Amino acid sequence: MKRLFFAFLICCITTALAAQTAAINKPLKDFPNVYDLSTPLNAGVTISYFFVNGTMSQFHDASSYMNSLAHQKGTLSDRIVDEAYKERLLNDTIKEVVVYKDFVACMITKHNSDYSIRVLVFEDGKWLNLCEDGRNSMEEVRNRTCYQNKNG
Repeated sequence: MKRLFFAFLICCITTALAAQTAAINKPLKDFPNVYDLSTPLNAGVTISYFFVNGTMSQFHDASSYMNSLAHQKGTLSDRIVDEAYKERLLNDTIKEVVVYKDFVACMITKHNSDYSIRVLVFEDGKWLNLCEDGRNSMEEVRNRTCYQNKNG
C-alpha cells in the first residue's frame, strides 16, 4: 500500500511537468527479447518479456529501490508459461510511452480489452519498474493522474 501511495505521489508531482509522448502502436512481439533498461520503452519491453518467458526472478534487478522490498532476490521464482498466455502477451500492443522531465515515465499497453500503465523511474543510469496499474479504456488511462498528455 505504501508503494502505491508513493507511486501516486510521484505521479501527482509530475502532472505539473511537461510530458513528452511517443506513439508506438506495435505489438510486443515486434521488439527484441533483450535485457535493456536504457530507455523507458526498452525497460518496459524488458519487463514485459519477464512475464512472457516466466523469468520473474529477474524482476528484482529491474525494479526501483522504492519497491525493491517487494521484489527481493530469491522471493520471485521463475515459472513455466502456458503457450496460449505467452501468445496473448506477445500480441499486446504497446500504445505509447510518456516521459515526464526525464525521470518518470509511463508505458501504456493494451491487453485485449483493457490497458496497463507501467510506471518507470530513472535511477542509477537506468529505467526501473516502479509499479503497474490497470484501466478499462484509453480514456481512463488519460484521466489517470499518472498520465497527462500535454501534447494534445
